[in-house]
Amino acid sequence: MKKKIINISIDIDNIHHYLKARNYEPTEHTKLGSIYNYALPRMLDLFEKYNIKATFFTVGEDALKYPDVIKLMHHNGHEIANHTLNHHQHFGELQYSDMEYEILECNKILEDITGDKVIGFRAPGWNINNNTLSILKEGGFKYDSSVFPSKLIPILNLFNYVTNKGRMKSNLGKNMKIGFASKKPYYPHLENFWKKSNQNEILEIPPTVVPFLNLPFLGTSLYKFGKPLFKVSKTIIDLYYDLILYELHAIELVGFEEVNDNRLSVKPGFKFSLKKKIDLYNYFLDSFKGLESKTLKEVSEIYYENSVILK
Repeated sequence: MKKKIINISIDIDNIHHYLKARNYEPTEHTKLGSIYNYALPRMLDLFEKYNIKATFFTVGEDALKYPDVIKLMHHNGHEIANHTLNHHQHFGELQYSDMEYEILECNKILEDITGDKVIGFRAPGWNINNNTLSILKEGGFKYDSSVFPSKLIPILNLFNYVTNKGRMKSNLGKNMKIGFASKKPYYPHLENFWKKSNQNEILEIPPTVVPFLNLPFLGTSLYKFGKPLFKVSKTIIDLYYDLILYELHAIELVGFEEVNDNRLSVKPGFKFSLKKKIDLYNYFLDSFKGLESKTLKEVSEIYYENSVILK
């Protein structure tokens, strides 16, 4: 592949999902619609400015409430992908039938809204199990993006547990073998999904992890550790990868007062001024200039149609 590719993917988790994951109920003052009302319009404006075509992982129950926003994202050339029906934080613990329902019902909703086939999936909390890929295969999906290939998963989970004051269980998958999965796209074994296999129906496209350091390279890290670590991480990544998958959460572009719930201050950067948040977005988007922006659907098509292997 001659030109390096950047994919921006966004998990659209509405405010009540963050509260539910921490066993909170909304208060009478919590503004539950702020992600769709404020954050996503800002995100779309910034992506238009930088000519980014992104992949939005969308929760089905939220799409039902905000179909016009989903239609706008789709109309603007962005990919709409599956983030389950109800965003169960510990998705990997669901039984087969419940997991299948969460995935397939979400697809029905998204496809009804957009009129397009949905072929991509990401699990809440990066939590899948040995049934997930088989369900995706039977459902006609072409790629998954739920494997978090970092050997630091135990440390990251501990950090998350402490930051959230014990109100959240582990994320990123429970099997420590996930940390040894390929850091580049691969065709996984359907049950032992951290392993490569000969099947070529479901492609695994993991989020970018910094080589050797095993640090996540995503919006949360930029908000938590700032521009210096981002710059070092990107310098290393540029030496080894022709594809960068930079993962974001839509909550990163909502103002604190637009949510009005101090309990979510455990989220990195949640209390940053809106000006600072937009500055950070401009910073990383500017750093990706010169890369070719593609959706994950387009990335998967490169593999399937041209049998290109990204180095």
